[in-house]
Amino acid sequence: MKSTFKQDLYYMFHSKLIIIFLSIATLLVFLGALQAVNLQKSSIIQFEQTKLMYKNKNDFLKDLNKNYTENNITDEEANVNTEVDNSARYSYDYVKKSNYQLTSLGFPLFIAKYLGLIFLPIVMGILGILLSTTDYKYGTYKRRLSTNSWKEIITGKIIGLSSIISGLYFYILILSIVIGLFLPNFSKFIDLKQYNIESPNPSFFSAFTLILCVLVLALITGVLSFLISLSIKNLFVSLIGFLV
Repeated sequence: MKSTFKQDLYYMFHSKLIIIFLSIATLLVFLGALQAVNLQKSSIIQFEQTKLMYKNKNDFLKDLNKNYTENNITDEEANVNTEVDNSARYSYDYVKKSNYQLTSLGFPLFIAKYLGLIFLPIVMGILGILLSTTDYKYGTYKRRLSTNSWKEIITGKIIGLSSIISGLYFYILILSIVIGLFLPNFSKFIDLKQYNIESPNPSFFSAFTLILCVLVLALITGVLSFLISLSIKNLFVSLIGFLV
């Protein structure tokens, strides 16, 4: 198993797969940074527009210190629209949340949400498919079976795949922390301290749970796609089936 693990790691490095997927991960993080900056700008615009809706400052401040509730309403075309009963506080919390996302602590959590549910599982799933179909593509399974059993080969591949997925994920988190240090330089902030409203940031437990869940999801998707494509034995069919 140790030898098959080393062989698959060697293949992933030698075939430039690691470099390709590192580049993809880097690109996704920078796209996430652009998205976070745009959301923050949008939140400020919304907050300023909400302020203009009030005829006097006291009414605005009064609503600002109240909580709000959200209601999901489905229209005739089955579209779900969200309505809030206090747009002042809602827009304030939106700004506060958007500001936090542009920090070294908040941006990795934003990236975990931004990438974790769609993009990251897709990337890791494709990686699993590429790794599982390599020996079929180059016809090397028979040669490998002469020195290792099926169990050793598959176990080594799964361990190698899981190691690469974990490494890519922690690379994304570390890169997000570094980028989060510089994001405030690309954004415009308004002074929220003047309103003297406490809005707590995510707790350590919730942040840790999110990061762990995203990692587990990426691992499950990568390993499952690996196992399924292993039985299909065709790269093109596996990729199309996975993406569909």
